[in-house]
Amino acid sequence: MLETFGFKVQSYGSGSGFLADERHRAAGCLLIDQHMPGTSGLDVDNLRKEGVQIPTILISGRLDASTRQRATRLGVRELLGKPVPASRLIQAIRAVRP
Repeated sequence: MLETFGFKVQSYGSGSGFLADERHRAAGCLLIDQHMPGTSGLDVDNLRKEGVQIPTILISGRLDASTRQRATRLGVRELLGKPVPASRLIQAIRAVRP
């Protein structure tokens, strides 16, 4: 769907797969689910430790106060609850991209 709106998309099966691929440093935006195999979307702090600053959108079916606070502290730019309407997702991506 994102490609139909003109976005170049690279997808990964896990957070560790994303971190292992050096191309992540050139990403214009990171769209990440909170709950993934082997890691959490809130593990974006690993990127910050490496000095990588990618505008990040976190999607979750459970956006409680603790998750919101941690995401904000980690620099997540948008928090979206599931299900996410396509129009809202596109709006969020356009809002955070440089």
